[in-house]
Amino acid sequence: MDSTRIFKALFFCIFLSSYSIGALAEQKRTSFILAESPRGEVSVAGSIVVDNLFHKTQLSLNESDTKNSIQTLSRYYTLAKENDKAKLRKLSYVKDGSYSWMSRELNNIPDKFEGFAKLRKADATHKLFWGDYELFIVDWFTEAPQKVMSWYEAVICAENSQCHISNLLLNGKTSSSIFSSVLTDVYAKPLKKVPNLPYSVSYRPKPISDSNQNALVFNFEVEWLNEPLNFNADKKSKLQDKNVQFTHLESFLRELWAVRGDTVKRIVKEKTYKTSLDAHWLDFSTRNLIPVIDPRLGYSLSNYTPVAYLDRLSKIDEVKVEGVLHARNEMYVIITASLLNQQQLVIITLDRKTKKLKQTPNNFKLQEIVNSPEFYRKMASIVNKRA
Repeated sequence: MDSTRIFKALFFCIFLSSYSIGALAEQKRTSFILAESPRGEVSVAGSIVVDNLFHKTQLSLNESDTKNSIQTLSRYYTLAKENDKAKLRKLSYVKDGSYSWMSRELNNIPDKFEGFAKLRKADATHKLFWGDYELFIVDWFTEAPQKVMSWYEAVICAENSQCHISNLLLNGKTSSSIFSSVLTDVYAKPLKKVPNLPYSVSYRPKPISDSNQNALVFNFEVEWLNEPLNFNADKKSKLQDKNVQFTHLESFLRELWAVRGDTVKRIVKEKTYKTSLDAHWLDFSTRNLIPVIDPRLGYSLSNYTPVAYLDRLSKIDEVKVEGVLHARNEMYVIITASLLNQQQLVIITLDRKTKKLKQTPNNFKLQEIVNSPEFYRKMASIVNKRA
């Protein structure tokens, strides 16, 4: 091989190496604060993969191609502005249900995209990754110089170099709701130094992704009791000074156990029982649903009426308080309970200041995570390994 060919081959290898390094550098896992303890220490940190080199990009409102994610996003806004329903359907991804969703939306709301005629400009300001999806934060402008609002969009370019728009963040899945709720925290609450938190739970886009590629990850810490706190209907716990924080929890469960069964549904409306609710709950309301994870049903999430929730708690036979996940205004108490002839994980929220049971949290994002199937599975696994 002559020197010219050697030089060309070497140059080509260097070029490929530089290109690979550059491509990898575009994707960076970035951490953010989700919850802090009262001492100001990070107790829950999230991380999302972002495009480190992405700059604000004005979308074309006259785009005809869909070879990459930006073109596809531009094409979507072009069709929305033109109110071209047939092509909007065709642009929607089939495999994750987006096509069916778009068809239903357009059938149920024929004028869904008519307002886009007023759109003057759309800027993609940030790009993130989740599974095979590329997510964008998009600012909308009409005639006013200030943006009207920001919106989140999802694009997938997984097959045959063809890209499609997706309703990923609107599909009603718990994981999508959690991702949407923390999407801007990566920029608003960044962590320069990530704390060493021992546990992690991952969230993947559903229904089509089983890979942990570009997962949304939360790292967290639990303060475990040196000795679990045990009590049941017949046996009180040995509350030590440091465990008086669970007094309201134990007292309320005891009063609940005293009226097991159908009586709970009746007595919850009686004045005497309302006194007990006021004594041990910060904000009990019969109007707000309470999320419940049932391991017997594959850790599925259900929303119980408050009376049904109390009825469920009344069926607990024995409680073992294992530890606490701390937030600034809440304490998430990790409990192993004998419930319906099965050992189950139960997580109950206490107000940090009063130590009373709490229905409505200050940190809704953390509450949604704690009450997700993924978190329950992870926490149950951790508790079982500690047993």
